[in-house]
Amino acid sequence: LIKNDEAAMIINTTEGRRAIMDSASIRASAEQHNVFYTTTLAAAEAVCMALEQETDITVRRLQDLHESIAV
Repeated sequence: LIKNDEAAMIINTTEGRRAIMDSASIRASAEQHNVFYTTTLAAAEAVCMALEQETDITVRRLQDLHESIAV
């Protein structure tokens, strides 16, 4: 699905050693194909809620936000 551009989001919850090992290749494939990837349902829900908003979303680097509030 990832390689055929048929996935827009991957929620990969893992349990067990084998599943955790497989996660690295899934994550790499998602990154290569620009597919959103998360490992928690809470993060996936937050993304869905953000996408439901009708406003433009600005993506910022966490480091830049931290610099702007540094004293």
